[in-house]
Amino acid sequence: MLMERKIIGKLDQIERRCTDLRFERIAGVPVEYCETREHFRTEPAGPRLKWRPAPSATKWGGSWITAWFRGDVRLPKSCDGKRVFIRAKTGGETLLIVDGQYRGVFDGWHPVAMMTGRCAAGRSYHLAFESYSGHIFPGAMPQDDPPRSKTCPRSWFRPMTPWLCSG
Repeated sequence: MLMERKIIGKLDQIERRCTDLRFERIAGVPVEYCETREHFRTEPAGPRLKWRPAPSATKWGGSWITAWFRGDVRLPKSCDGKRVFIRAKTGGETLLIVDGQYRGVFDGWHPVAMMTGRCAAGRSYHLAFESYSGHIFPGAMPQDDPPRSKTCPRSWFRPMTPWLCSG
C-alpha cells in the first residue's frame, strides 16, 4: 500500500495519545539480558550464559542472535484484582513469558500483551522475554539490492513497562 510519509508520523502521534488515555503506567521493570545463537524453549539458565544489566538503549543482536531478557516486578495494592498489561520495546519480535507461562508476542503490530488477567497485589511476577534480532537473507524479494553487509544491524532495547488497563 502506498502512503505519504507524513501519515506514519501522524499515526504514531495518535497511538501515543490513545495509549496514555487507555493505560496508566504503574511500574518499571529493571531487566538483565544475555545473547545466544542457541534455541531455547524456556528461559535459559546455567553458567554458560553471561547475564548483563539492560538499561534503556542497550545495544544487542546481530545476524542470527536471540536475546533473553528477564526481570521481576511487584505490583502495588492499587492493581489488586485488575488486568495488567506489559508494553515492551526490545527491537525485535519478542515472546512474553510470565512465571513460566507463555502470555503473548510483541512486534510492530502488537506493542502490548496482558501480563495477568487478575493481579494479586504484593505478589512478585517473574517476566522473561525472548527476542530475535533477525538475519540477512539476500535476494528473497524481487526488489532486493545486492547485500551491503553480511550482518544484521543491532537492535535497541527499551525498558519493559507494566501498564494497568484503565478501561
